[in-house]
Amino acid sequence: MRIALGIVTLSEHGGLQRDCLALASALRARGHEVEIFAARCVAPWTAADEVRMLPNRAPTNHGRDVAFANAFANVVRARFDLVVGFNKMSGLDVYYCADPCLLARPASLWRRLSPRRRARLALERACFEPASSTSALMLTPESLERYRGAWRTPDDHLFLLPSRIAPERAKPDLRTETFRRDRRAALGYGDHDILWLWVATQPFTKGLDRVLAALSDHPEARLLVVGPSSGDKRTRRYIHLGNRLGVAEKVYWLGRRDDIPEIMAAADILVHPARLDVTGQVILEALVNGLPVVASEICGFSHHLKTAAAGVVLAEPFDERSLSAALTLAANSKCRQLWSDAALDYVRRHDFARGLDAAADIVERIGLMRADFKPLSENAAPAQETAG
Repeated sequence: MRIALGIVTLSEHGGLQRDCLALASALRARGHEVEIFAARCVAPWTAADEVRMLPNRAPTNHGRDVAFANAFANVVRARFDLVVGFNKMSGLDVYYCADPCLLARPASLWRRLSPRRRARLALERACFEPASSTSALMLTPESLERYRGAWRTPDDHLFLLPSRIAPERAKPDLRTETFRRDRRAALGYGDHDILWLWVATQPFTKGLDRVLAALSDHPEARLLVVGPSSGDKRTRRYIHLGNRLGVAEKVYWLGRRDDIPEIMAAADILVHPARLDVTGQVILEALVNGLPVVASEICGFSHHLKTAAAGVVLAEPFDERSLSAALTLAANSKCRQLWSDAALDYVRRHDFARGLDAAADIVERIGLMRADFKPLSENAAPAQETAG
């Protein structure tokens, strides 16, 4: 098959972007011809020759989404056997869904009439309304149910993928006393410092302000921030907040990093009080690396944390006192060790490596169902439906 993958923004740091690249690699390994299209690539980028850039000068985010959807539809028309999107677009055969359901979210009259919401709702409708021919790969049961309930999407259009962690993101063997001591020393911390870790690219959505507020109640804690750097424009308000709360000296801004498992090995607790997170991939990454977690119930993968008993799941609606109480528990080294052991035991009993193969299986199956052609590879076997 000739398969086109479309994604608005491509980088090597975002979870959705990594999934796009991993799926492209898996499909190529099965003998398919795969081409990736994007509106922009965020440096550093090591595979730019594999990506075709589509010009996009829209001044707003929703305008960029619409412009890319139109350009992508035009360039792939009649040239590919299957079209896969990692953002909501019209004309897709398959949509890899890592975004929340917009229709299911309450909105004021003003927001419902805003150009941003109307544009994005039109793209969502194209993927999920009953008349749509798009099949959607869903990452959590909760997300699947929200979309199905909001749009009345037919069951046979929705496929639930197993939770997945890329092998290179799981290095639980690093969580030894020697490695932790050396890595913490390299960061400027000692054995008795309690290191909180926050990892994301969207400070407000993923609750960085909530973590900074909690930090002011815990003088024993230090915070490692991975994602934003201290020089980013959007970071300024959080630096000001840290100064106002008197915790600025306790925050280490690490910026974008490729050594997340190593940093997780050095940390004591992942703090992820997100306001919205379809999956919360970082929660699963923490568990496979033996790092205890405090996270919002709203995160799609919080059920793994709850089942593993490897930390604290914060009930909705968010209460800052509950976060502070959870972090008080996390200050106890014996409690953290119990959580860490529980995380590693849970991971040993679950297979988090098969999600990519499941996605590739479903993409192949949909392609075989929608086109009359001979597969390019003996490996292109019909997929098994993982949910519906």
